Amino acid sequence: MSNQQRPYLWVEFAKTGPMRYLSHLEVMRIFDRAVRRARIAVDYTQGYHPRAQISFAPPLPVGAEGLKELCKIDLATEKSANELGKALSRQLPAGLDLVSTQVRRRDRRSPFAELDRAEYRLDVEIAGGTPQQLQAAVQQFRGAEQITVQRKTKRRTQTIDIRPHTYELRLEHRDSSMCLFIEVGFGEDNLVKPEEVISSLSGMMEQTDLLVSRVTRLKMYMI
Repeated sequence: MSNQQRPYLWVEFAKTGPMRYLSHLEVMRIFDRAVRRARIAVDYTQGYHPRAQISFAPPLPVGAEGLKELCKIDLATEKSANELGKALSRQLPAGLDLVSTQVRRRDRRSPFAELDRAEYRLDVEIAGGTPQQLQAAVQQFRGAEQITVQRKTKRRTQTIDIRPHTYELRLEHRDSSMCLFIEVGFGEDNLVKPEEVISSLSGMMEQTDLLVSRVTRLKMYMI
């Protein structure tokens, strides 16, 4: 069987509660141990130190929650998604909870390369301002043709226009809290970071700080 035909387990899982403080490396280690304890037959890398071929979507910042995070586990033998999901779920700690599992066939391109957008919920607080000021900033952002930010990389600082790839931005009031819901580009060519949206909104609100108390990635998906 060629590599392109081999099956893999496509996993959606939630990372919530205290588990949101785990680093990406710690999550990888937990899944690696869980796969071994569940006795799932996985593919391994070649060489002196073979590793289970388990890969993840771009990681969350430490402290952020995710409701539908993505993991790909390359399988050595094919079994039903239900059977594999039950075995894996029993080995994962509370706070890393399986949402869904599918058995798929490998393609020439990694499925993570097809991710195009992500949705977030940002719980926010306003220091020195009012909800009306934030709503006005949201409307100003949505009505703008261009919104530029400075994005630093290891080699240089770039000026990026984030407006074309901020597809949705809305403010909702929930009890005594306020939530910003955003849908932004997530691919290599259309990436927008939630903190860039927050920074831009803060810049539109004079003498006001917009603080984020919690970040939740609701979903990542392909277009």
